[in-house]
Amino acid sequence: HCVVHRVGNRLREEGCEFSQHEVRGTAELRSTLLRHYLTPLAKSGEDFEFYHESDISLNAAKHFSARILADEENFVNVSQNIAKHLYSVSMHPSIAEGEFIVILFQDVRIDGIPHAALGFYKIEQREKFFDIEKSDDSINLIELNGIPVTSIQKGALIIGDDVGIFIKE
Repeated sequence: HCVVHRVGNRLREEGCEFSQHEVRGTAELRSTLLRHYLTPLAKSGEDFEFYHESDISLNAAKHFSARILADEENFVNVSQNIAKHLYSVSMHPSIAEGEFIVILFQDVRIDGIPHAALGFYKIEQREKFFDIEKSDDSINLIELNGIPVTSIQKGALIIGDDVGIFIKE
């Protein structure tokens, strides 16, 4: 499962846009997400634990993650709640508007045991790249602007069953 929302900075009143449907992915897209979004966080992300100053059950990220991991039927709706929460706490001027990608990975093996894992990714910077376009008797370069797949800008990977959380800031 994968969904993309746009989350702005509340301080600048940029608002949010919520996708109503999951990404229609191909086998190639799924392979790219596994290779560039699951593996790097699982292998080199900083180990982290959920925290709340009074009661861990009040931690919004833990609550919403547990809901998705327990019942994937509400994936899109709960991912929208996570995006709304991120917007509500985005009050620092350096937090940029960007795409918020939520991915539910299945069968993530840790010590040979399969787990579900939930990935949160915030894309705040786009990069220019070239593509090739062929028309009649010529081949042209066209400049595009997009999301780099080879480096995670900001991300968190939550392994189900309270196995672990890995963060990249």
